[in-house]
This record gives sequence, C-alpha cells and structure tokens, in this order.
Amino acid sequence: MNGWSRVFDFCAAGFTQGSGAKGGIFISRYEGRDDLHLGFWNMAISAAGECRATGIISNDAFAHYAVTVSSTGACIWYKNNVAWRNYWSTGNGTQTNVNNGSTAGAGVTLPTSDAKSSLRIGRSHWNDTYLTGSIRNLAIYNGTLTSAQVTTNYNGQTAAYISEIKPTIASASITGTAQVGTQLTAVRGSTTGTISTTSYQWRRADTSGGSYSDIASATNSTYTPVSGDAGKYIQVIITVSNSGGSSSATSPATAQVPTSVTLTTPAAPTVSATSNTLKSISVSWSAISSASSYTLKLYSAIGTLLSTTGLSNRSGTTATITTSNFASLGDSTSYKVSITAIGNGTSYLDSTESTKSDVTTNALPGSPNITTQPQARTAIANATATFSVTATSPDSGALGYQWQVNTGSTWENVATGTGATTNSYTTAPLDLSANGYQYRVNITNSKNGAISTALTSNVASLTVNSVNQRAMITLSPGVLTFRQAKSVTATVSVAGRVTFKANGKLIPGCSKKAVIAGGTATCSYTPSIRGSVTITASFDPTDSSYVGVITSVNSVVAGRSGLRGG
Repeated sequence: MNGWSRVFDFCAAGFTQGSGAKGGIFISRYEGRDDLHLGFWNMAISAAGECRATGIISNDAFAHYAVTVSSTGACIWYKNNVAWRNYWSTGNGTQTNVNNGSTAGAGVTLPTSDAKSSLRIGRSHWNDTYLTGSIRNLAIYNGTLTSAQVTTNYNGQTAAYISEIKPTIASASITGTAQVGTQLTAVRGSTTGTISTTSYQWRRADTSGGSYSDIASATNSTYTPVSGDAGKYIQVIITVSNSGGSSSATSPATAQVPTSVTLTTPAAPTVSATSNTLKSISVSWSAISSASSYTLKLYSAIGTLLSTTGLSNRSGTTATITTSNFASLGDSTSYKVSITAIGNGTSYLDSTESTKSDVTTNALPGSPNITTQPQARTAIANATATFSVTATSPDSGALGYQWQVNTGSTWENVATGTGATTNSYTTAPLDLSANGYQYRVNITNSKNGAISTALTSNVASLTVNSVNQRAMITLSPGVLTFRQAKSVTATVSVAGRVTFKANGKLIPGCSKKAVIAGGTATCSYTPSIRGSVTITASFDPTDSSYVGVITSVNSVVAGRSGLRGG
C-alpha cells in the first residue's frame, strides 16, 4: 500500500471530489504512512466523518483489519483480532493509547444506499495511486459488529492467509578466509515474512565476475574449500521460503582461493614423563586440519636439537620418545619437545614449528630408610615369634619386603610362616631346634618401573625355650645393721620386674623394679628392728613363656657399734 491508495472506494455514480449530492465511503492508506484511514461523505447533509488508526499497517505481511462505527460515531479499529489503541480523529485532535476513536461525534451518518452504485476495490475514484498489495477478502456490514463478531470473522478468514506471504531476503554474505581447508560461513541478511526454510548453494568460478557453477553437495550454511577450489572464487546463494513462495540473494565473491596454503601452526604439545617408566617421554598434540603427518623434535634443556630419529611422518596425535629415538635419553633429565604439521607439498605447505614444551624424565627410585629395626625374640616351643620392621620411601615409591633366616651358615628366604613379603613376619610353630636362628629383612623401593638396590636390616636372634621355663633369681641381702641403709640386690635371668619385702611387708620404694635379662635390681633397705629378718624377692618375667619365681633369705640385724649408754 502506498500514498492514498485505496483498499476500497464506494460512492454514488458520478461522484467526484468536491462535487455530487450523495457522497461515498472508503478505506485507504493515509499519505504513504502506516496508517489506515476510514472516510465518508454524506453530501445530502453536508457532513463528513473519518477515523484513522496510526501505525497499524504491517508492510509485506498479511493481516486481518476490521473497523466498526457505532450509531454515536464511535469507531474501533482491530488488527488480527486485537483492538488498536492509537487514533487520530476529526474534531478530537491526536489521541494515543486510547481504546477507540471518533468519527466526529453523533449525527454523522453514512451515505445513502446508492453509494454502492459505483464500487472500486484497490483504486480510487480520483487520481490516487493503485493499491500495491493483495486483498483476500472484503466484507462490509450494515450494522456495527461486536468484538465477538470480529473474532468470528477473524477466525474464519485469516488463518489460511497469514502463512502465504512470500518472504524476502535483503542480502547474503560470506565470512572466513578463502583458503583450502578453512571453513567459510554464509550469513543471511535481513528478511521479511515468515521463514519456513533457508537453503544454501555454494558456487565457484574461475574469475570473480565469471560464470559460477554449483559445487556438488555444498548445500549447508558452511563450506570448507578443497584442493579443487584452489585458484577459484567462491560465492553462495541463500534462499528463504514458505508456502507463499521463495526469495534468494547472492553473496559477493570471495577473494581468490590460494593455490597453496601454509598449515596452521600447532599449539605447544602436551608432554610428561611416561608413567612408571624410565627414559621415556609421552607427547600429545591437537590435530591440524589438512595435515598429512607430524614431525616431533627433541631438544636439550638449553634448546640444542638432539634428535628427530623415528619422530617424523607420525600419524595420529600421540607419540612416545624413548632411547630408540635418542640413545642417550637420561633419567631425571630436562628436555624440550616441539611439533610441526606436515602438508602434502602442493596445496598444503608445512606449518612453522610450534613453541617448545618443557619436560623432565622420571628419576631412579631412592633407597628406603629403616626407622625401626627388627628386635630379638624369645618364644616357647610350639609357639610362634613375630619380627617386624618400620621403613619409609624417600620418594613415595612402593616398598617391598623379603624376610630371610639363617639356620646355621647361610641366609635363605623364609619358606614357612606368614608375612614373608610384608613388614611383619610371623614364624611357623617353633621347635626347640630353632633356638639361635637369626632373622633379617631385605627392603626395596619401586617407582617409575624400576626397583632400588635392597637395603638389609639388622639381624634379630630367636631364642626358643621349653614350655614354662622357670626364671632365675639370686638375692644378696649382705650384712644388715639396725637403722643403717643397705642395698639389697636381686639378679635375674630374663627381663621382668622385682618386688622386695622384709618379713612379708613391702620395703618402701622397692615395688616392681624393672630389670633386663641378666640384670640386677637394687633395693635400699633400712632395718627398723634387731634380730632375725626374712628378705623376699618376687620376680615377674615379661616373657610369658617363663614362670615367675620368689626367693627368700633369712638374715640377722645387728645392733650398731658405739651406742650411747643410758
């Protein structure tokens, strides 16, 4: 719709602008704006009315419009079944955000029925432009429709029309660098109407303004030029469609696709010492589009090239560098590694070398440390004995143990018992013949696929006694003198505790005195009476294979010399 182009113009025969006796009625665009204008003349009473809905027109799109006029001159415009709210009305000036307009008030009536004697749709009785658009249905009623009747009319007429508007597309363009192996993207410009589908067709030509031909199967929104596109120019046609038709736009041509392309420089590779392996470096990298292979380079820590042996023409995105690639590859040594993408030598040229990545190979495992040595053990016949050791790894490696026994002249791995390869070993039930056996443990540290030299513990001896062997105690009270302190001693055969008593009473400070095997317990005793006294020593062995013992000695407490008379 444009200018004052009419949707319809009904008037009495012979009616022209400014003359005639009957008048007419019309709806038109208002002066090229997006306003719909209802106007009528009743020349018999020299009256005119009009009601204009401002901004109601949707260009290049179907819509359902309705306008009702009441007997009082009030008008309501509808668009797609929704009452419009912006009006300009004769006699009322400009009105915004109101529910309805006015045709200039009551008393202005429509023309007489003979206005229908000259009917024009899409054009005017005067020299206004023709309607540029489509009218699917036009209905005029001789009474004011209610909002419900407008809804019924809308539901019955509109649904089949809205989707039939042919869409338009303003432009098409391409983003991305035109080169083999690099993706191009089609960009759709602004469109109008409902878009059901968008399709693409990529094309190429020998010259920018030459004759373009479709590229087979290149019908997506993106396209990656191939070797056959080298030296060509690329464009894309974008088509938008719906049930009403389709429109297309052709993009400008790209720059000429180069005949050879240098591959993208890879990112620095990811490198690490190979897990649980000495003299080995694991390398991984991101794939480069159109690369035919990759070349790795091994450098010293200061950047001196060491080797590419076996590191060229590598496929995939991972590799392992070992002594097969560089015979002098060391343990706990720092290196640098780079990666280069290799082209096919024609359309794809080799990339530049990546940034170098630093890595240090794994170290040999350190020697373990023993913090608690195995201790000598005493056991009774047919019982077991347990030897243990506490050790640590200096580098969080895994410790290994192997217990050994010397039964007379040589050391051998233990063949019986439990825990032979743990930090705690328990013998099988012992025979008296095992008395004097010696035990030790070899400890290793494993890490990075290697095992350290074994560290051997101290030797621990085993004593095997008969069942319930009695402990031995020797008591030496010496000469006792009234009210003079005397050291009473008891010598024992095995470790334990000794308690001293005099005449059955505990000697103060002499309860459960600790003593080692073959050691002597001492008690300070000051006799408080003269005459006969019995000194008793009770011995409780620490080792349960021994039975405790009590021994007594009778002694006489002599008076002190040089006593004062009295």
